[in-house]
Amino acid sequence: MITFSDDQKMKIFPATLKGITLRWFMGFGAKSIATWDDVNTIFLEKYQDYYKAQDVKEEILNIRQKEDENVKHFVEHF
Repeated sequence: MITFSDDQKMKIFPATLKGITLRWFMGFGAKSIATWDDVNTIFLEKYQDYYKAQDVKEEILNIRQKEDENVKHFVEHF
């Protein structure tokens, strides 16, 4: 497994972004993001709720009534 130093991560990270996310990140400028911990903090503050919402949406869309499950129990589960 390849491991990267925090400095390498700082250089590579922008290449993993695209579109609006890349423009948002580049808007900070080099001086306002000094460490990998800074990157983690600002990125998670901005996008963590979005990913949580996507996970919940996917979970809801995949809920199926079981063969032996009555409608009342299914609705409660849903």
